[in-house]
Amino acid sequence: MQRTVFHIPAIALLPILIIAFSSLIFVTFSKILQNYDISFVWNLIYVAGGAYIIQRVKRGYLYEPIVLVGGSYLSALVIGELMYTFFKDRDYGFLGLNYTGLGFASFLLGAYITQKYNFIFSKQGLVTKPFTFHPAANYRLLWGVAAACLVITVTLFARAGTIPILSSNPAQAKMNFFAGNGLFSVFLKGIPFICIALLYDSLVAPKPGKFFRLNILTGIYIFITVLIGFRSTIVVFLVQYISVYWMFNRKTIPVSLILSAIIGLLILVSLVGAFRRGSLTLADFTHEIGITLVARPVVFELILKNYNEDKFAYGARYLEDLKKLLPGEQTGANVDLKFEIFKGFADMPDTAGITPSIIGEAYINFGHYGIMGICLACGLIASYFYTRARKKPNFFYICFLTHITLFLVVSIISGIGTALINFMIGLIWTIFLSVLYEHKIKL
Repeated sequence: MQRTVFHIPAIALLPILIIAFSSLIFVTFSKILQNYDISFVWNLIYVAGGAYIIQRVKRGYLYEPIVLVGGSYLSALVIGELMYTFFKDRDYGFLGLNYTGLGFASFLLGAYITQKYNFIFSKQGLVTKPFTFHPAANYRLLWGVAAACLVITVTLFARAGTIPILSSNPAQAKMNFFAGNGLFSVFLKGIPFICIALLYDSLVAPKPGKFFRLNILTGIYIFITVLIGFRSTIVVFLVQYISVYWMFNRKTIPVSLILSAIIGLLILVSLVGAFRRGSLTLADFTHEIGITLVARPVVFELILKNYNEDKFAYGARYLEDLKKLLPGEQTGANVDLKFEIFKGFADMPDTAGITPSIIGEAYINFGHYGIMGICLACGLIASYFYTRARKKPNFFYICFLTHITLFLVVSIISGIGTALINFMIGLIWTIFLSVLYEHKIKL
């Protein structure tokens, strides 16, 4: 039983919240960010936010949006900036440091406003509140849909006539793999959501053989994803899978395990990246680690230096990638961005783009005001659905919570617009599987 030492309710922190929000607005709309290096302020916020995230993970709240999204922001953007001088042999501009800190502070503030965190200080211990769940109403039908998706995925490989990861140019081959095959790819992208539905059912109503069959399906999906050459897709799926599992089996997590998992993911992503570029030597692997760590800060710096502020899109770029839904169209806003800010675009495939990160994309649309507004909105939305899932923990809310949380995790790296199509496809699958899961269909 957990013994509370003292408890500060969220309402008691309202004055601090008002001061924090007012300070954020003042800093955003004044000229402080453009004229002064206040990275020491952001560093304090990083330390405080990072310490809070680590504490939540240690207590077993791995699945919380503030943990996954906030942790991804620190990993993809902040650590990259801290390692920038080591890998690039020059300092990172203070303007980029200020804007990155603004985004993180805005996200934390939005998450707090929506979720209304209570600060509970207690001795070591853990109390798990039991939820009421129901098993799948159409378990066999879920497997029938999974089988259909696998057959259509095999057809996708047959139509493409290639295995991208084994091609001489895997990046270009991956682009060509999906060109003209958008409808088939929808079924491939449905497999991870079926895995989540079957996992949910296996946890609610465990029976011999359920997990074994689920693990086979999960392994097949990961293998297919590797063949296509995806990296982030595998990581996102595994995090979603683990998040759902952890909601049912919340346990304390040692810090050593957290660090090992982060390092393991970095190694996995770098290995796939090095192989995709055609070499697995130690030098290439080390170079790929550097790219993985500092890629987003590098692109953000290019945006701040080279993007024409007279061309702010005012939200239009968030919808630009929807044209990928058209037959044969695989280019989007990030391809256009490559030609606008990146002088080395001639060395990249014609259909390849560069990922601006959530703050780079926000800047392109609305300037630094967008960084504050978009990151604040992400915190508000993510924590709102977390609160809803806690109050009504059925399959739809749990699946949608993990889906929107991981959508924001991907958006931290790529930008919201790039991830929007996959989010829409995932939402359709979530709604479809929720109906299939919760309502008995008699055949």
